[in-house]
Amino acid sequence: IWNMVVKRQPYKSPVEYLFLDQKRKMKTALNIRKQIAKFALTNQDLGISNNLIISAVEKR
Repeated sequence: IWNMVVKRQPYKSPVEYLFLDQKRKMKTALNIRKQIAKFALTNQDLGISNNLIISAVEKR
């Protein structure tokens, strides 16, 4: 608060907050990743030719 008053700095939140729709999208993507791992699906099963999507799943 001191820096805000004396140095006229804007408030900086320590945590970056997400909007509800962003949280829903993240949760949906996480659930899809979990189900892909659960059923051991491959690129051929899903019909995906883009390796970027699969590499994101393997990192988690």
